[in-house]
Amino acid sequence: MKVKNDNPAGRLYDILSRANAQPQHNALGEVLSAALNASNSVDFHNRLVYLKELVAEVRQAVENSESLNKDLYLSHYSQIENLVNARNYDMPWSNVSNLLNEPTLINIAHIAEILPPTYRENLIEEDVLNDLIFTIEELIKRVKESGLIIELQRIIIDQLYLTLNSIYAYKIRGARGLRETLSNSLGEFILNYELFKGAGDSEEVKQYKSVLTKIHTIVTGAFTYYQITQEGIKLLLGS
Repeated sequence: MKVKNDNPAGRLYDILSRANAQPQHNALGEVLSAALNASNSVDFHNRLVYLKELVAEVRQAVENSESLNKDLYLSHYSQIENLVNARNYDMPWSNVSNLLNEPTLINIAHIAEILPPTYRENLIEEDVLNDLIFTIEELIKRVKESGLIIELQRIIIDQLYLTLNSIYAYKIRGARGLRETLSNSLGEFILNYELFKGAGDSEEVKQYKSVLTKIHTIVTGAFTYYQITQEGIKLLLGS
């Protein structure tokens, strides 16, 4: 079934579908790791938190809607909540896979199709995200090897890693994660303006500003409305 994944319910459907396709003999933790594209235990636990937030967000979206039949669309939802809140990740997937039965997945698919436009965003192409990952990873290497003062290095590297985490979690959180990270990075830039100003001629700082501007362009493309305009961010960063 092809389901719109430009909204929280669509993203949840994609994740649950990937879980549903895993071998029955795998452990629950292995199944969820595969569904969340987690490569290690830290990634898994971080993305599991995001998944739980996503499950809560979809429930809230249905409950807040005046046009949706809440009893109908949430009739199987507790099964999803029970699954993501399971405590024993070593148990066989076969013990709990029945929670993702066909009616449950169909309900999520229907929710994804009828959620109001306020929950939708324009999808970011995978090539765009991959290019951004490459640019950020290369910049992290350059900043670590640069002559920037240690405090400024730490600020830039911390923000770049936060951005990477938001990109890796895109299929769970959507562009909201990137938007939140951008807001945080701009806040750090303002708080530490004198440090950035003092290193303004540094190629690494210029590239960092360029990355923030690029993320802003991506975020504004994903959302119909965003607080900071392109002109505003250029003025803020002095670029």
